[in-house]
Amino acid sequence: MEKGFDSMQAPSPRGEISRTLPFVPVGIDTMLPAQDFATRLQLVNESLSALQNRADGGDKSAAAALAIAGGNAEAALAALGRTQGEQPDRSGDVEAPIGGLYGEALEADSDAREDDAALLLAILAGTDAGAHDGMLGLAVLALRRNLIDEAVCLVATCLSAEPIHPRAGSIFAICELERGRVASGQAYLAAACRHARRVGHFRSELQLAQRALLLMHLA
Repeated sequence: MEKGFDSMQAPSPRGEISRTLPFVPVGIDTMLPAQDFATRLQLVNESLSALQNRADGGDKSAAAALAIAGGNAEAALAALGRTQGEQPDRSGDVEAPIGGLYGEALEADSDAREDDAALLLAILAGTDAGAHDGMLGLAVLALRRNLIDEAVCLVATCLSAEPIHPRAGSIFAICELERGRVASGQAYLAAACRHARRVGHFRSELQLAQRALLLMHLA
């Protein structure tokens, strides 16, 4: 799927925040794509079933995740089968994104395979270890597609994490802006900048938030 905005268009706060998936520090999630078919099938079925059960129970973030990714187990299995399945050597590189499912989603998204990225993130979101990262990535895709209600539901789970990922605040800021709450949006973007500034490996996230804040002021 093509990304939800034209790269030749004038830059916008939403475009800045949703252009790429968030940076995730090494070590938060170590889940690797499964190599054998049976294990991949089990992972897909268990993860998507967990999301569906949560959605059926009234969990809005799970429902939003399925709305973004589609929740098709066959498509998810195919997307998982297209992963590299190799964990890169990132020893000593604290600024490198993790490998595993999130790393594969990042790779798919950068290769303009947004549908694959969404499915991989949904699989991740249905696991205990990767729920935060999966939801955060899906919130970016929702924002990119201008699905503001879904983006809010997805990012709400990330805003309660400690420490808060800077992109979570940035996503919520843009959602506030899209709803006409400019002052609140500016406040959340400023807070995202502060969160990013505290940790050296969030330099790219800091730059994104700063550019979005500048564009918001210019608008």
